[in-house]
Amino acid sequence: MKKRCIKLVIIAGLMGGQSLFVTDAAEAAKKLANPIANMISLPIQVNYQQNLGLDDKGDKWLTNVQPVIPFEVSEDWNVISRTIIPLVSQDDGVSTTNAVGDIV
Repeated sequence: MKKRCIKLVIIAGLMGGQSLFVTDAAEAAKKLANPIANMISLPIQVNYQQNLGLDDKGDKWLTNVQPVIPFEVSEDWNVISRTIIPLVSQDDGVSTTNAVGDIV
């Protein structure tokens, strides 16, 4: 039950300053499915690869942070920023390298 409440509070907090609180899961799903909704979302995708390198002792974490932020230009026009920020952590068994990949 606590997890559900936390998700609803996070969704309500990311609604671009709207005072509307999402109390119904179906309503929240509808807003999240609409790509042009006036709502900020912050999807995060994590990928893990293991057994990399010559001796198969390396691993790699790739985390894509993908904020979707709408900007109102006028009453009729919105610009939606859909940036992808890759965060990479790679370990070759000897040392670890952390970096930000090419931002799209």
